Amino acid sequence: MSINRELAYGIVQGLRDFWKCDDLQDFTVTLGTTTFGCHRFLLAACSGYFKALFRSGMKETEIRNVDIDDISSETFELILETLYTGHGVLTNDNVIDIWRAADKLQIVFLITECEHYVIRSMSSENYIEYYQIGNLLSSQPVTKAASLYVLNNFNSFVKTSAFLKLSMNDLLKLVQSQNLKVNSEHDVIMAILKWTEFRPTGPQDNLSNIRELRCKRLKALNINDKGGNTGDIEIFAGSAQSDTDPRNISSNNREQHLGLLLSNARTCLLSRESLEMLLCNPLVSDNKTASDVVNKALLYKLQIGKRNGQWPTAAVRRNCSEYENVAWTTKQQEGGLFSLQTLSFTRNKWLRFDVRNFYERDFVAFSAIDNNVYYFYMTQVEGQEINGHVIAYGLVEKELKPIKMSLTLKYAKFFATVVDELIYILPNNGTVMCSLNPSSEVLVTLPRVPADPTMQDDHPICHVTTFEQMILVFSSVSEKGADETVTQCYDTTKKIWTRLNNLEGSANGMTSFKDDHFTYFLKSSGDLWKMVKPQSDVLEFEYVAKLWSCNWLLSGAITFLDKLYICGVKSETLSIDSQRLPCLPGVFSKIVFIERESEEKQIFMPVTIKKTYMV
Repeated sequence: MSINRELAYGIVQGLRDFWKCDDLQDFTVTLGTTTFGCHRFLLAACSGYFKALFRSGMKETEIRNVDIDDISSETFELILETLYTGHGVLTNDNVIDIWRAADKLQIVFLITECEHYVIRSMSSENYIEYYQIGNLLSSQPVTKAASLYVLNNFNSFVKTSAFLKLSMNDLLKLVQSQNLKVNSEHDVIMAILKWTEFRPTGPQDNLSNIRELRCKRLKALNINDKGGNTGDIEIFAGSAQSDTDPRNISSNNREQHLGLLLSNARTCLLSRESLEMLLCNPLVSDNKTASDVVNKALLYKLQIGKRNGQWPTAAVRRNCSEYENVAWTTKQQEGGLFSLQTLSFTRNKWLRFDVRNFYERDFVAFSAIDNNVYYFYMTQVEGQEINGHVIAYGLVEKELKPIKMSLTLKYAKFFATVVDELIYILPNNGTVMCSLNPSSEVLVTLPRVPADPTMQDDHPICHVTTFEQMILVFSSVSEKGADETVTQCYDTTKKIWTRLNNLEGSANGMTSFKDDHFTYFLKSSGDLWKMVKPQSDVLEFEYVAKLWSCNWLLSGAITFLDKLYICGVKSETLSIDSQRLPCLPGVFSKIVFIERESEEKQIFMPVTIKKTYMV
């Protein structure tokens, strides 16, 4: 039922007449040496504390008086003024006292008013105090607002004593947050080291010995910082000092959390020089978990193959970055054109890639090496309808730059996949395979997919992907009336083909994706497999789960943090599939199903691009 504002205002006007008026007062509240006369009806109507007191039958109800020790008379008088008159009495100086009192007296609307005031007046001078009182009073709106303020002002927060007093869980939440606003990931690492080195009680270790040990390790590594990020090196080479006198602090065993904190930072975004210097820090080098995290990030920086196909969590850009991890796809346009679209995972919206429209082609392919995207399409050879020229472009600063190459394939669907710095191109009949170095524009012919009944035109290649240094080629074959997926594997190092075990079901419409731990293979039937290596030279498929029960033609799948995004052709049966999984506990916290029109290109791939390129 709605409240008539004029009537409500009239009631408040009437109550004002009883403010500081002895008429009809039937209860007193004593705070120290000050006693206030009140009206029980008003107290009970506004305060859960007084309502419960008046109904309790305690002695206070008989003597018509209650003593309250932990609220000042000045604060209670302001509360009474609010109850009787509706006046706004909150100021920066009294809001916390009134909020505490309102919480004790269970005056819900005044608690809400205090929360709103605190959120509106939050600044660099008070957000820490507000966060602490918000935690104390279990105020989710205030703690959320204060946490957001910390996220937006992390660099200044790190300089406060409150940062050094954070619990490990609170710091972990900050480090994990996609919304953490920093100049670079080096700020996060510096903060982690500063917090870890802070010792709340007792004497600190001899810092001169620590610095001497660092210098010896630097010389052993023979690291040359010329041309590198010297600012980052200074961060990690020196001890991250707290604002507190080191004589008054001790370890408090914070080093045991360093590995966990670093594993949740975006260490793969650090420079190679910074990672090498970080390994020289005794806190890291003497901690196996922490050093493993840094070494893994260093391997990611050194091997371009680690950066292709998917982003580990440690390489996901924060929202403050000028770059963004997105899904790349196409959108049909009028007049025989198509445009590029990106799906922003953090913004949960589709954006248009700001580059000219592409002409519609029968057969296209995209691939990405690091942050560079490459576009391939076919044009028919004049007078030869069965053959086509492969045309290649690199996307540079929103412009398509042609790549000089000469490659003729069967005019049909073809594939482009990446291992390290090379793009491997093969047609769907597997009769030829080439590697292209887009930087040098060198094209090399490689051993074709081995002759196999499953590779003939009536059983074309359905999907191509990579696992470590291997190229995996999938095709469908029917044996004894049942569909199976044949998998052939090309080792790009040894330059040989091998055959893996068959998978159940057809390969038509399948896709693949990666996360921090595995390479996955997803069938249109909803069956999910992953690649495992029980031995160093053996590859096997291991069944994971069935994500849905109908048949759904897939365009691609991408993991972003702990969520799985699956894109496919619009399907009526998928939307009503009762066996469709919303998540996969222990693997994906959420599974997002994206359906697109059937005429769109079957492309859904991960790329990292500048935000300014998207509109």
